[in-house]
Amino acid sequence: MRPDPLKAVAAVFRAWLAIAIAVLAVAGSSGSAFATGALSFEGGGYVLDFTVGQQERPVLASMSFSAPGSGSNSTLRAPHLAVAAFDIKAKLLLVRYSNPGDSTLPPDFELSVHGGEGILKLPNRSVTGSFNWEM
Repeated sequence: MRPDPLKAVAAVFRAWLAIAIAVLAVAGSSGSAFATGALSFEGGGYVLDFTVGQQERPVLASMSFSAPGSGSNSTLRAPHLAVAAFDIKAKLLLVRYSNPGDSTLPPDFELSVHGGEGILKLPNRSVTGSFNWEM
């Protein structure tokens, strides 16, 4: 029995159609794909840079901490970095960091931001500074 050329063409067409649908689905979802941005606090020589992941709603992915005169920075992540509040529209941020007992990392601190101003509370002092919400 000889293969039906019409069935072979239909099978190839279905395969191409499936590929085209998959490509369109990926392209259509790219508008909500994971993207990143950055926010930052600067005050008293301290610089804190935040990496923000955006999908359905923004989330803080990690933070870089640089102390005055250190010349280097530390990347801080969960579980030692806790985000108590984060609202880009209201320009509100409250982050707490707990040092896990590593002397090479920053001491415990809290950063509280309202609008364009922030307060960095360290164990023995508080530092005020500016916060940049532009991503």
